[in-house]
Amino acid sequence: MATVFGNISVETPKFTVVQSLGSSNAVEVRKYGPQVRAEVLYDVSPNHSVMDGTGTPFRALAGYIFGGNTARTRGGSEKVDMTAPVVVQTTPPGGASSEKIAMTAPVVMQAGTGAGAAADGNSDGGNKHVMNFIMPSKYKSIADLPVPKDSRVRLFEVPERTFAVIRFNGRMNAALAKTKEQELRTAAAEEGVKLSDNPHAVQYCSYNPPWCLPWLATNDIMIPVIE
Repeated sequence: MATVFGNISVETPKFTVVQSLGSSNAVEVRKYGPQVRAEVLYDVSPNHSVMDGTGTPFRALAGYIFGGNTARTRGGSEKVDMTAPVVVQTTPPGGASSEKIAMTAPVVMQAGTGAGAAADGNSDGGNKHVMNFIMPSKYKSIADLPVPKDSRVRLFEVPERTFAVIRFNGRMNAALAKTKEQELRTAAAEEGVKLSDNPHAVQYCSYNPPWCLPWLATNDIMIPVIE
């Protein structure tokens, strides 16, 4: 029942607070260490909201961590612990990896082509998002993780990077995400912190399952800092 009331009981990414932005503790610059992620690229409708169509990629990623995989050293399958948040990004038409965008900005839901999909040239340039699960911190590289059985699931490594972040409560939707992203950009500009202006580098992070009471759900919006 704890998750109904917004409790976060799984591992979350570790970070160092570099700077608070404005008077609110909800807006800050954070430095995150390296991560390993699993991602699924998926189609969304042309007039999409940030959380449209997330059921299919979530099930695919959940299937991977709950045993839809092959252990690298002993055969069989391996259960990978769930973590939070689930990250979504948008992808550009025909375009580059979400993580490549973030690193060249320079530097998880995100719109656009996913890291693995772009590398393999499998993007069709349509309306797509990419969903990421962040792997537990004990996994230091792809070689430590079991191999996905579902071809839609791709593993990739993310280097250390710095983001401006705003934390807020509520059910993530397009209107709320737009409002909070603007609040974050305004707070950063007032403090002289330069952020990526690429919309596909923005990461939308949700920490709670759908059955959490909406007003208790925790979210982050993260934008790469240009250093």
